[in-house]
Formats: sequence, C-alpha cells, structure tokens
Amino acid sequence: MGFPVVTEQDQNKVRYLVRESEQVLKTARILGERFAQLFSGAHAKEYWGLSFVQEGAGKTASLTSPFGRARASTTVHVGKEGVFGRYLIEKAVKNSDGAESWRAVWHVRISNDGVVYPGDEGGEPVEIRDSYPGSSDNDVARLGLSMLYSIGAN
Repeated sequence: MGFPVVTEQDQNKVRYLVRESEQVLKTARILGERFAQLFSGAHAKEYWGLSFVQEGAGKTASLTSPFGRARASTTVHVGKEGVFGRYLIEKAVKNSDGAESWRAVWHVRISNDGVVYPGDEGGEPVEIRDSYPGSSDNDVARLGLSMLYSIGAN
C-alpha cells in the first residue's frame, strides 16, 4: 500500500492543531447549546417534536424525533484548507437482521476559526453566536429544521 508524500505545505496545516481543534469543539458545543435551546421551546416541542440532549461535555447529543432516534457527534479533520470539524447527525436504522446501526444523514462544517457552514461545499456561513450583533435565532432554526428534515428523509 502506497502513501502519498506529505509536503511541507500539508505539514503546516496541522502546525496549530490543538488550538484549532479546540476552536472547532468550542463552536460545536455552542451549536449544540443553541439546538438544545431551540428544541426545548414550546413551539418546537408542539410542532416539530424533536428532543435534543447534549452529552459528553457538548461533543455529542442524543436526539429523539417522530422519525426515530438520532445522535450528533463532532469530529476533527484536516484537508486542503487546513483543520476543520464536522458536526455529524446519524440516524438509528435496522438492517435486514434487525440489528441496529447508524447512518449519516446530515452535517455542518466548522472551520478552524469557528465559522459554521452547511455541508462540505461551503455556502453562506451561519451565525450561531446569539451575542453577535445582528445574529438571529432564524439561522439556528433553519439549521435545526434542515437537520430534522434530513433525519426523516434518510
């Protein structure tokens, strides 16, 4: 099995890994807090029916919806733009033998400077910090509804 040569440019992408991964995980915790806050509201409970409970110091969460159980987790990666994270949602499914497994259904990308993007392809950044001037709960609600839809569609 051959492995590609790791260039100095690639090596430089992990030079600040600890600091950058901590920023990714901090942003994931904030995102989870915002989801927990969103889905605990009266409107969300009555109309959307998603329960969102953070676990593991905010690195993971358990979700229950009318579409079934799901879970959230955060992973750190490196790619052409450097260190980044994925906030991944997986749905519990049963295989043909009836055994439960998890299938990825949705994710957001978190840059090493704490910016949240829908999916891997970039797109418009989503502001999740509620103390940021001009931020809106609508941004988090759109992410949350995208997550809920994806749990049901997959």
